[in-house]
Amino acid sequence: MRRTGRRRPSLARQHRPGTARFSIACLDPDADPAARALYEDLVDDAAWYDEETVPELMAETAEALDRPGTPATPHYLLLYAVDAAAGRLSARAGRHTGLEQLRRILHDGPERRTHVLAWWRGVARMRVDLGGPAARTDQIGAWVALDVQGAELGSSLYPGTGGPDWYPRPWRGLFFDRAVHRTGQVIIPYGPDR
Repeated sequence: MRRTGRRRPSLARQHRPGTARFSIACLDPDADPAARALYEDLVDDAAWYDEETVPELMAETAEALDRPGTPATPHYLLLYAVDAAAGRLSARAGRHTGLEQLRRILHDGPERRTHVLAWWRGVARMRVDLGGPAARTDQIGAWVALDVQGAELGSSLYPGTGGPDWYPRPWRGLFFDRAVHRTGQVIIPYGPDR
């Protein structure tokens, strides 16, 4: 039962209850309170995953991409500290590893109404998970950088060479959307109650 007095998160408000699916995977104990609060706000439309069950989420989601037709219900994967499950996701499950499935979801998912909102605890770890230093990152349409030097973002995530002229600042993030921005935009991504 949904908690009363709470508003649905902004992404969920774009959909009537029951018309979107949210899969929440929390892989960092420090993020658990925020992830659980989100899950409680979305409980009617959400499923919870952890380090043990996130490979199942990747396999199920990648398999759904093979089904013919466009899914009627959009699916959002909200992955907290996805790099914490890299060991489990790198194990082979059938023909593909969970990391290979994640890469496929990032690449093919958006055209099938499947979107990934993920948090990696470091840019280098993200690049490894996505296939190494030469990995294609163009499937990442938009990102927010927190506690990361601009040079770490590099030209694979940011146009030009060397990355954006950015340094971490308290309560600030750098937002970049490939479809909209030519340069990153400074944002304040935290609400007063979180």
